[in-house]
Amino acid sequence: MRKLTLCAAVVLMAGLGGCSKAEWLETYNAVVETTGTLALDPDGSLVGDRKLEDSYQGTYSAFYKDFSGVETIFGGTSIEAQTLRIEAVAQGESGNLEIRWQKGDQSEVLGEGESFIQTIECEAGTNLIEIDAKHFTGTLELRVQ
Repeated sequence: MRKLTLCAAVVLMAGLGGCSKAEWLETYNAVVETTGTLALDPDGSLVGDRKLEDSYQGTYSAFYKDFSGVETIFGGTSIEAQTLRIEAVAQGESGNLEIRWQKGDQSEVLGEGESFIQTIECEAGTNLIEIDAKHFTGTLELRVQ
């Protein structure tokens, strides 16, 4: 499926010969965003339930039982900057849970097993919201707007 999406994007870009600069940039951004969503974990591989408004915004609700791993929940790649408001309510019984913002090659911990509200300024490029757990048992409610 991912290869098919990428092939469709390349074919779409090839047909833009007679477009204005604004139309070309809009289409290019759509292709970049489409391919950027390939970094997200598919719904079926997530522990919890994700509801997307778009690849950057939505809700995620999960109950973890001794879970260790990384889940890429929200984000993608864009040529445009954007602001995201992240609300997390985490209640852990054991283990460790980090909510991270992966921005390009850098990673920033937004919260560690606690509840928080934070606004982040995403620059153009790849921006992902990830869950990194080590033997975590507990619940997580996450909203990104």
